[in-house]
Amino acid sequence: MALLGFGVVFELFPVAVLVTVFPAGIGLADSIVIVANHFLVEIAFYTALAFDMSAQAVAKRYMRAKIYIDRVGAAVLGALGVRILVGR
Repeated sequence: MALLGFGVVFELFPVAVLVTVFPAGIGLADSIVIVANHFLVEIAFYTALAFDMSAQAVAKRYMRAKIYIDRVGAAVLGALGVRILVGR
């Protein structure tokens, strides 16, 4: 995974989630609608995030909370990993 480009690594997770949305036997038109919807949601989210984070007050609060956000995220991913291991 370290050999993958930085952006490629971050795109693997949303792609994996998106693949689970497609039911078996879905048509091409439906697949296009799902992908287009995902693309538009991503554009809207990251545009809003960029505008929000450009505000000095928001950026400072985020940087103060970042360590806790990272720890919670790591704990959630760790718990999901343990659940997968235990479930097998």
